[in-house]
Formats: sequence, structure tokens, C-alpha cells
Amino acid sequence: MSLRKKVIRLAYENPSLRKDLLPLVTKVAGRLEDYDFLGEILNLKRYAYGENGVFVDEGKYTLKQLQQILKKNRLTHLKIEENGIAGWHIH
Repeated sequence: MSLRKKVIRLAYENPSLRKDLLPLVTKVAGRLEDYDFLGEILNLKRYAYGENGVFVDEGKYTLKQLQQILKKNRLTHLKIEENGIAGWHIH
């Protein structure tokens, strides 16, 4: 069972905790939608993005290009970091 499902079940079983738990689920779901959207924009294979962010190969886009894409698509709340292997990690 995923962490998201566990949090939802906990909120269901403990109504007093719902106001604290449900915003966490919403934030995570929104972030995953952002990753999916960005993955599609960058024309990445599905395995390149998921719960941990978006991984972009070094030669595919420059840092400046990625920054412009995030800005254009109103995703500036996401951070770009060097992957350390050969590419970028956006989360």
C-alpha cells in the first residue's frame, strides 16, 4: 500500500486527524500532477518521472532551457538540481 493510501486510511479511521492529514495528501497529489505534466512537456519516457521528481539526461536540455520551460508553464515552485550522474533532477 502506498504512503498516500495509508494517510487516507488513517484520516478515515481517525476523524480528529483529518484536518491535519488531508492537506498533506493534496500537496503530494498536486506535486505528482506537476511531475506528470512536466514529463509530458519534455517528452520523457514514463520511467523518467514519478513520485521522486523528474530526471532529465544532461544532453537533452541545458539548465537555462529547463528554467525557461518551468517559468513558461508556471512551474517555478519546482527546483532544479544537478543529478550528479549525468543530468538534472527536478522536484
